[in-house]
Amino acid sequence: MERKALRFAKSKTIQNSTNAPRKG
Repeated sequence: MERKALRFAKSKTIQNSTNAPRKG
């Protein structure tokens, strides 16, 4: 469960980093 949460958080951070510059 903890590993899945970590993976999800990492994926969310990567998506945000990729979406941030795209929107800007």
